[in-house]
Amino acid sequence: MITRRQLLQFGGCAAAGAAWPARAVWASGQGPRGVILRHLVTGEQLAVGGGGGAGLSAATIAGIENILRDPRTEERGRIDPRLIRQLMELAAAWTPLPVYDVLDAYRSPGRRAGVGLHHQGRAIDVRLSGVACADLAATAAAYGRGGVGHYRNADFVHLDTGAPRCWQG
Repeated sequence: MITRRQLLQFGGCAAAGAAWPARAVWASGQGPRGVILRHLVTGEQLAVGGGGGAGLSAATIAGIENILRDPRTEERGRIDPRLIRQLMELAAAWTPLPVYDVLDAYRSPGRRAGVGLHHQGRAIDVRLSGVACADLAATAAAYGRGGVGHYRNADFVHLDTGAPRCWQG
């Protein structure tokens, strides 16, 4: 079995088939139960239910897009529902209603180049309360469902719905 240290040394992607806890929960069919999104810049938070596999309601999506808006410009953007589902599936390994501290999500087009996944509502920078960022990154990498960046110095994990890839910053 590959250790977490080995997984992180290879940038997380080399062992995508490793048996990490979230993969076991996802494979068992338990599915996501919900998350709380707490934006560290605005201080706002929102509980998002898992929906038992059903799609998110229009009201829930509107709430998510509001809390994940660009706090610098107050501009809201469309958030990829797969990103929220990814957060719920990852967190299901640890607790029934986990709290994600959001550092950054949607970025308005005027910020930097305006072409990245944050600008498309397909990326988020988070910490999961009670879970080491290294463990969150390793579990997300094992999923192989999108980009995973572990920024050790700032202690957060970047997740996105783009092509599977891993990096450390």
